[in-house]
Amino acid sequence: MAKSRKNILGINLFHGWMRAVNIGRAGRENSWSAENQVKTMEEIRAALKEAVKATHSKASYASLVLDHDQLRHHSIDIPPMPEKDIRVFLKRKVAQLKEFQEDAVYSYTQTSTKDKLLISINYAPKSFINGLTEACNEAGLFLLQIMPFSSVRAQQFRDLEIEEDDMAVLVVKMFEKVSLIVGRKDGTIFSDRGLQAEMDSDEDMERIVREVKRSILYSKQQFARNVARVQVSERFQEKFTQTLKDNLDVPVGLLPKSARFFWIRELLKIPFKDKCNFIFKKTRHEMRIRKYTRIVMVLVIGFWIQGIACSAFVEYLLYQERKSLATISPKIRKLQNVKEGWEKRVVSLNQMKYSTKFFKKDRPPPVPGWFIGHLCNELPEGLFLTKSIIRHNNGRWEILIEGFSTSGHKTTAEELRKFIGNLQNGPFRIKVHKDWYNNWLKQLKEGIAGEYGVSKFSISGVI
Repeated sequence: MAKSRKNILGINLFHGWMRAVNIGRAGRENSWSAENQVKTMEEIRAALKEAVKATHSKASYASLVLDHDQLRHHSIDIPPMPEKDIRVFLKRKVAQLKEFQEDAVYSYTQTSTKDKLLISINYAPKSFINGLTEACNEAGLFLLQIMPFSSVRAQQFRDLEIEEDDMAVLVVKMFEKVSLIVGRKDGTIFSDRGLQAEMDSDEDMERIVREVKRSILYSKQQFARNVARVQVSERFQEKFTQTLKDNLDVPVGLLPKSARFFWIRELLKIPFKDKCNFIFKKTRHEMRIRKYTRIVMVLVIGFWIQGIACSAFVEYLLYQERKSLATISPKIRKLQNVKEGWEKRVVSLNQMKYSTKFFKKDRPPPVPGWFIGHLCNELPEGLFLTKSIIRHNNGRWEILIEGFSTSGHKTTAEELRKFIGNLQNGPFRIKVHKDWYNNWLKQLKEGIAGEYGVSKFSISGVI
């Protein structure tokens, strides 16, 4: 099972109710819950700033799971086609389905069947998604993930005891909304419908029971699959569960009670590259670049201020020196001039000695330049160099190469072996010291790695 990402602020926004959790690198949790509903974008901005302050998440990344009136869900069947054509088709399809005038942002999942593709689409107004992103930016957060609630709910289908090809219906009550979610054992969502109902009257219960029957019948007709179970969340009264059992021909059970901040924890297990993410890859990269640009600007300003301070200090020392020199007697100035004359003669003599020694000494070939050019061509894409030293010692050329990789440990090991092979079998025939691999493993065991899985390496050898 995937682990929750750390040092990322997880946020859920369910029908105006917002909660947030930040899990630090040491596993410590800081949580926050809104006291009142947040409906407008201004209220969302204020709530996010309060959440950042309460969870100490300033200048960090954020992930958000969303169940909102602005969010829409639709399922369609299409013939099998390439991924690129699917995106073009869905862009036009969403333009036809949307009930609003402005542009829409969408995400989707696909499931292959025998002769067609089942596409589950989630879409929302572009201004709403952009508003959430900008609100996070104002709060000092970089929003890298917006997931529809149905995609996070998919984990519950994987925990059900049903056959792989069977479907189940989840009846979930979330505040004043009842969701009917139809999905398969593997987590594929076929349908997600939201109904406004407070469930305080028999009329509401009967209406929800009818809609559950319709969902079961629709799934059987549309997808040719049987609904094996109906699972009800713990928020419903026992009376409603019994009404479902009396009116349905399929088993009715209760979903396990959700732990505190369960949905945020499930959200933090979903990778950013998931197709249901409303934040595109290009946008995520732009946000990362923007964050690092801010850091670089702060460093540049810091160095600039430090340079000004150093210059002012040097000017002060020069002023004190000039003041002291003004009090020295003419005799001392004369001696200083004599000293400077001799120093110039010594410098001139040293320069002549150096020139004579330089022209007499045999100059070695420009091996460092050749090797650096060769090194650029042989370095795998997943490795990055931080230091490259080439020194001539006792008639031979010794090398030291240091760097890092942001890939996983398995991928890094494969790329390092490939890099070593290129060095040993290349034109320089480098004899690589065999202790590089043990040193790299030792670093991994001791936890010497940077943030976000950066692992370092060091390779030495002789040309």
